[in-house]
Order: sequence, then structure tokens, then C-alpha cells
Amino acid sequence: MMYSLQNRNALHFTLFKISFSLLKRILTGSDMPSSIKYHSPEITKSHKLIENQAEHELLNLLPEKLQNDYKSVMIEEEVPSENKK
Repeated sequence: MMYSLQNRNALHFTLFKISFSLLKRILTGSDMPSSIKYHSPEITKSHKLIENQAEHELLNLLPEKLQNDYKSVMIEEEVPSENKK
């Protein structure tokens, strides 16, 4: 089966997001259930701060000239709303 460039780019984007999500979980050690993550506003806020720090640390592992290109994919607050779930 042949894929168009658009389909190939969508596949690459999806694979990148999956890989990035797994790396973020490994870095933060936070693969906790949603019932715990969202148990209280304090826990949710703390978890978001930890995730945000991990996103920035992973972004900084990339070569500097690639960081700007990947920022809108890797940093949750930079992801365009049409690309969010």
C-alpha cells in the first residue's frame, strides 16, 4: 500500500507524539491513573508542573536548531488547539 506524503507526515507525527509521551512518563515516573492525577486541584496542579518541566527538559535535549521546530509539538501549552485531543 502506498501512502501519500500527507498520510506519511500524519503517521510520523503520531509516532513522534507516542514516543514523546512515553519518554515524558519515563522521565517523570508518572504513569498514574487519571483518578489519582485529578483527585484534587493540588495534585493536578503539581502533576502539570512536573509534566511541563519534563517537556522542557526533553525539548532541550534536541539540537538547538531543531528546538523551535519541535516546540509546538512537545510543549503542551504551545500545541495549537486544533491539534489537541
